[in-house]
Amino acid sequence: MTPNRSLAAARRLLIVALATTCLGALAQDDKRSAALREAARRAQAAAQAAQQEAAQLRSERDALARADQTRQTELDQRRTAQRTAASQLAAARQALAQAQAERDRLSADHDRTRAERDETAQRLQRQQAETERLQAELAEQRRLTQTLSALLQRSTQSLAAAETANRQLQTLGLQAVDAYQHATPEAMRARDEPFLGLAAVRLGNEAELLRREMGALKLVP
Repeated sequence: MTPNRSLAAARRLLIVALATTCLGALAQDDKRSAALREAARRAQAAAQAAQQEAAQLRSERDALARADQTRQTELDQRRTAQRTAASQLAAARQALAQAQAERDRLSADHDRTRAERDETAQRLQRQQAETERLQAELAEQRRLTQTLSALLQRSTQSLAAAETANRQLQTLGLQAVDAYQHATPEAMRARDEPFLGLAAVRLGNEAELLRREMGALKLVP
């Protein structure tokens, strides 16, 4: 209700009250009965008009109250929607921050994995090179071992042959010594017989035979 309408309603109510008072005063005067009736009619009409206006004002007031309530409800709804939107925005920002943090973590993990993979590849290359070097050394050692084994085998065979030759030489020497030790005087005289130089020839033949046998037993280095 506006201030002007409230003032007008108060004025009409005051007029009704004055008219009622006047009707009471004029009732005693018969001469003024017509005027009183007219005043009463007008007062009644004014009262009805005031009542109608008051009812209209109440209706307008109720309408304004309902409109204000509607606006308040809409305002509350907008505020609720704003709070909901703000909460959703905060949640979205938090989710975005978490996603960025997860992306950074995955990127760091990827970089670390790639570095570890590169380091592993380099280590494998070094191990492969070391393995190849060791295999080459092992092959060389095997070759040397085979060479040494062959040399040892030949040396063993040569030593065995030398021992055999020495034993044979010793046997020949012992045979020669034994032959001279066990020679009979007749044989010695026969060897010393100067007839036709046969004894010297026989001794020379025996010596040559011994030299040949010993030469055959000589080891070739």
